[in-house]
Amino acid sequence: MPTKFRFAIALMLAGISVTSAADETPKLSSAAKDFIVKGALQVLKACDLPKGVCGKSRFTVTGESGGDSNDEKQVTRQMSLDGLELEMNYPVTNPRKFSLTQISVNGGQWKMPRGLDLGSSAAKVKSVLGQPSYVNDDCFEYVYEEKQSGASLCFKDDKLVKLVWDQMID
Repeated sequence: MPTKFRFAIALMLAGISVTSAADETPKLSSAAKDFIVKGALQVLKACDLPKGVCGKSRFTVTGESGGDSNDEKQVTRQMSLDGLELEMNYPVTNPRKFSLTQISVNGGQWKMPRGLDLGSSAAKVKSVLGQPSYVNDDCFEYVYEEKQSGASLCFKDDKLVKLVWDQMID
């Protein structure tokens, strides 16, 4: 039996696939994990919400989701500030309680953590956060599955133009 064939059989018996190793996403660096978990809150803390020092804000209702009962229904609202957008889900039964599901920065006046700012190059982002989980068109996607969170950093002409933090909610 040829050596290559025996090696392939040994890999199959061990439950290892040669193609699956190539398809795996890179592990996130600790800097990327910290950026995903704490970065958006650092931007908001610097903004000093809700005192209104961040510019003029506008609330818009963008949708309603959920099941058949009011206990499951939620209203999604977006708050737009100058270069910053917040997306929040409010349960219909308790509109004072909300979960912040997305924070998007596309204005240069916002301080971002770890020395990244709009205008940073893709090489700088990789040097600070490490290899992204996925590269999607012109965006680096960092996914922190254990925390069900992620950050998308989008570029135009090798300059960071938008940063979106997502908190996935089941």
